[in-house]
Amino acid sequence: MTPRRSHWIGILLIVVGGLFNFHIPHFFLEPRSSVGTAEHLLELVLCANVIASLVAALGIFRSMRWGWIIGIVVCVFSASLWVAQETIGLPGLPQQWLEPSRIASLAVEGVFVVTALNQVFAARRAENDIHATLEQ
Repeated sequence: MTPRRSHWIGILLIVVGGLFNFHIPHFFLEPRSSVGTAEHLLELVLCANVIASLVAALGIFRSMRWGWIIGIVVCVFSASLWVAQETIGLPGLPQQWLEPSRIASLAVEGVFVVTALNQVFAARRAENDIHATLEQ
């Protein structure tokens, strides 16, 4: 896979993963009977997750390693939130282990993490090769 193609795939995966993590159907389409402070805090965290996904996409677009690293952090954080949601529960979110949008999100994030690790280590190997060539 060419570097440009993997960059575009990474951008697509992190943006889609960020949108999945926002739980768009739950927050915008379902009516609420009451709104608590904890739900507002959770919405703020999920918005920050989407913003971090967009920042990661920008970094990846500009061929910056930090974009891939931020994307990995976003994916790990959202997977941690999913585990917390399913074990101890998060306010305003149902406890359903096999919710289709979460499974799709985890799959997208898994593919992103594999792609990101490949890109980060490939860039590191290229830097090491350059340094080795310059030392000779």
